[in-house]
Amino acid sequence: MRLHWPILQASDRNMQMVYNARNGLTLGTADATMGTQYHVDDDEDGLSLLGVSITWSDVKDCERGMTSHLTRGMAYATVEYFGGMLPCVMSGNAPASPPIVDVTIELSCEGIITINDSVPGTKVVESPAVTVRKEVQLHFRNSDFTWIIFFSRPARVTCLVARALEGPGVIPPTMFRMSVVEDVESEGVEGAPRIVRAALLN
Repeated sequence: MRLHWPILQASDRNMQMVYNARNGLTLGTADATMGTQYHVDDDEDGLSLLGVSITWSDVKDCERGMTSHLTRGMAYATVEYFGGMLPCVMSGNAPASPPIVDVTIELSCEGIITINDSVPGTKVVESPAVTVRKEVQLHFRNSDFTWIIFFSRPARVTCLVARALEGPGVIPPTMFRMSVVEDVESEGVEGAPRIVRAALLN
């Protein structure tokens, strides 16, 4: 699920609010078996005049996936991950500064996503994992947006940025990726969905 805030562009003759895909923030998963199509929930609360609930499912196991409840005027974007599906946060912009974990800890983004047009595929080098108890604050280049990501329970996360791009002005779809790699505390939460929320701070 990609989140956007309109960007103001102005000249001496006009002013307009525009859509810029790079400035979006995506809540999803890096799981390769996740389906790309969503469906509207079948229950009575799945569709109303004020919102809709949608679910993406694992193509190999329908008990794994993620659900989001989209409501008019919502202050937070919320995604529930179930069946062991692990969250991933992505952006078309690289971070302007290291992500801040739980107010005081810097998350290293020394891990890289190396993209080379002459070599098929993407090489991923993981960065050291950090434990998140409550939240991560992200500040991005170009958009100057600051997002805050809330986690319903502690987890270990890693951060990666794109590097070694081929050709002038080449911008891959994902310049930044933060992934949950494992649970920290699983006692008492077996079977419970993991909830991730995102909000724009500025």
